[in-house]
Amino acid sequence: MAVRHLILDRDGVLNVEAHGCGYVTKPDQWQWIPGALEALAQLHQAGIRMSIATNQSAVGRGLMTRADLDSVHRHMLADVVQAGGSIAAVYVCPHRPEQGCGCRKPAPGLIRSAVAESGIGVQETLVVGDDIRDLAAARGAGVEAVLVLTGKGQHAAALRRPATPIYDDIGALARFLVAVGGPERGQCNDDTRRF
Repeated sequence: MAVRHLILDRDGVLNVEAHGCGYVTKPDQWQWIPGALEALAQLHQAGIRMSIATNQSAVGRGLMTRADLDSVHRHMLADVVQAGGSIAAVYVCPHRPEQGCGCRKPAPGLIRSAVAESGIGVQETLVVGDDIRDLAAARGAGVEAVLVLTGKGQHAAALRRPATPIYDDIGALARFLVAVGGPERGQCNDDTRRF
């Protein structure tokens, strides 16, 4: 079965996390992880739908407004389009962790929303994250997940379930998906690591 929908975490998967407060609060703080834009273009050209599901508690903490966050995402989306890619939707949890919402990962709310609105079932959807909470959110929504080693991925690799595929970065995952038309359950190649 081929993957038709990728649900991507944002910080650590697509962009470098900001120095200082750890939040990208302005468009000029956005820095793409090397190869991420090219990977998004490859995946789009292969006909794979892409959504983003991201925790952004800087809004709930008062470090930025929702308008600030929307400005960052407009900048991100413009870069993606200019590179030849497309992001179908961006799902955001603006809440602080202690608010106990159902959308903040590791809760599955964002993933469930992305699946429901895509019209593509969980069997053809894959979550891509760099943190254990991304993997937990995917599991809670009944979606398979992979881990990338960018961002927090090195730390998360030691804590994730042994069967979770690991890729060096989003570029390695894109090369694999484009080459084989999507990962079959349990399939791996040179770009995939299982520890």
